[in-house]
Amino acid sequence: MGLEILLGLGAKNVVIKGDSELVVKQLTKEYKCISDNLFSYFVSANSLLNNFESIDIQHVSRIENQVANDLAQVASGYKISKQKLQ
Repeated sequence: MGLEILLGLGAKNVVIKGDSELVVKQLTKEYKCISDNLFSYFVSANSLLNNFESIDIQHVSRIENQVANDLAQVASGYKISKQKLQ
């Protein structure tokens, strides 16, 4: 959805930071995507990425990305402790 939003806003150059090493390395083609569950997402993401002039995909460890990880879990409906929310 993030890539679709960026395209809708007219973005040409993107920096993508992800905390999933597997997903980052699949998108940079360092790893092949062999999971049936992930393949449709891989195809969709690559199709969207082709619309940008430049793309920088970076891996950020979950420890360095804890706030964003917590927010993503909240947005997905995953239960998170009140302590982490504060």
